[in-house]
Amino acid sequence: MSRTKLLAALGVLAIAALPVAGATAKKPPHPAHPNKPGKNKTHTVAYKAKGVVKTVDAAGKKVTITVGTGKGDTNKHSRAWSGKDVSFDLSNARISVNHDTNGDGNRDLADVKAGDKAHVLAKLARNADISGPGPYAAKKANFKTAEPTPPPPPTS
Repeated sequence: MSRTKLLAALGVLAIAALPVAGATAKKPPHPAHPNKPGKNKTHTVAYKAKGVVKTVDAAGKKVTITVGTGKGDTNKHSRAWSGKDVSFDLSNARISVNHDTNGDGNRDLADVKAGDKAHVLAKLARNADISGPGPYAAKKANFKTAEPTPPPPPTS
């Protein structure tokens, strides 16, 4: 055998032996996975209630509504409120009132009276205990007040 063929054959054998030596080497340990953010987070869902205002505390930003029993008055999460009086804390809620009934130039909770229609959205934990009367923290509240009577025209 010629010297060139011998060197070529040894080179092929050396290359073929490298992967075998690497395959038998011990693998490094698998790194630990970090905690996934949000994995143990309490999921919130929308609890919707539609009904009639029973009491209003404009200074304390609290309202109690009698939730209706008709279709669409509650969603599936808030069925336990159907037909009951439920209190809501509106201190951090976006409040929407359709008419300025007291004439102060602002449409706020001071314009809401007993008997007005209300739609309230509360974001609570999916498995929250809603069997009690509240107060529950509301995220959004819409009120439909009676249209104010216009002032009488000036007499001359």
